[in-house]
Amino acid sequence: MKELKYGMVYFKNFKNEDFVWGLLALGKDVEIIDTEISRESTKESDANALYEELLKNKIDVAVSFDFCPALSDACIRRGMPYISWIYDAPIQMVYEDQIKNNCNYIFSFDRVQIKQIRERGAENVFYMPLGTNLLRNGAIEISDLDREKYACTVSFIGSLYSNSDYESAIKSVDEKVRLELEKIKGDVFGKWDGVDRLYGRMSVETINCLKSIFQNETAMDDDALYATALIAKAVAYEERVEMLKRLADYDINFYTYQSDVSIPGIKVRGALDYLEELPKAYFFSRINMNITMPGITSGIPLRVFDIMGMGGFVLTNYQPEVEELFEIGKNIEVYHDFDEMVDKVKFYSDNENARKKIALNGKKIIEGFSIEKRVREILVKAGL
Repeated sequence: MKELKYGMVYFKNFKNEDFVWGLLALGKDVEIIDTEISRESTKESDANALYEELLKNKIDVAVSFDFCPALSDACIRRGMPYISWIYDAPIQMVYEDQIKNNCNYIFSFDRVQIKQIRERGAENVFYMPLGTNLLRNGAIEISDLDREKYACTVSFIGSLYSNSDYESAIKSVDEKVRLELEKIKGDVFGKWDGVDRLYGRMSVETINCLKSIFQNETAMDDDALYATALIAKAVAYEERVEMLKRLADYDINFYTYQSDVSIPGIKVRGALDYLEELPKAYFFSRINMNITMPGITSGIPLRVFDIMGMGGFVLTNYQPEVEELFEIGKNIEVYHDFDEMVDKVKFYSDNENARKKIALNGKKIIEGFSIEKRVREILVKAGL
């Protein structure tokens, strides 16, 4: 039987090596196809270009992180499987017609997103939590200089998601629409109990008002589009600022690409390289904070797996899938509101043994979430 050749497709706005590591660890023949095509593309010209790349490289199975409609069209023309592993939600690509192509094998980290994709007519859709690259982590060399550079009580790594679009919308709408948007935003802010307070809340009047302002042309559902692009980003900004303010007394390092952040007591560091620097920051932070984007209803972000993969202690907001995959208080810790967050930061910064025990248990359990095990599960479910 002929050995299959996998084509790992990189896009101009996203390139991640971990899928390749997983395939190589399983002994698969892999070719990286590095393109300047957007992963959101639906263009026939991009589908044609991808078709030619797949043909030229004699690819049998195309693979990508996230779903690319143009790549799906290229694969259906080639009569070959297309495996996509979605790590974010919601994304506009799953609202495109190509989601129904029968060449697709779609894997998502979020159970709610799985349901939505199936409702749109996709056939081969599977739940697949994210994984971490333990192979790469094990090759990272840790030095005393790294300890001096990254050691801290608490760290948070990410963006503040400053959202001028929401502020622009608030200034452009009438009082009734403004109050509706502000109420939804207030209902979502700082509540992590598994209840979706974001989607399906906007009236038809509010949606039509926003459409008249932004003139968006997208296949994405209007409610999901504006809830995510406007409200969720505005909430994320306010939540992250509130988190940093509340933890300012705990020697917190905030790593971000944003250079204009000024919050009293917060040490703002630059952005970190994902492959070399991020793992070291996770390792040397006594408490690693995660706060999930409000648009992600159920799933667990990649950051959580990567922290645990480095033996770091994770304190994350509650997500429904956390207690499906982990044991809260044994290998991970969660908070449901800001008061609980502060209480747990105080407890675990004062109780080193309890913190180290959870971090160690987390490192042990995350071995079941290694990238090669995840990729093996994906190939089995795809029948490859």
